[in-house]
Amino acid sequence: MSGWTHRVCTACWNQRNPDRLAIELIGVDEGVCCACGGPGGGIFIRAAPGSLKCENKGPEHEDTEP
Repeated sequence: MSGWTHRVCTACWNQRNPDRLAIELIGVDEGVCCACGGPGGGIFIRAAPGSLKCENKGPEHEDTEP
């Protein structure tokens, strides 16, 4: 995943965007929310690397390419 792409949970999405409906990808593996550290779903946002709790580290940001 790109360093600028972060997974967020529905609660974090709603807190950041109270007036917008999230578009959640279906069929993606569950992961960790980059904003709160809890279980994440299929909602992804663009944010500067290191600007969220994940600090652009962890399983959501590991390069899986050989």
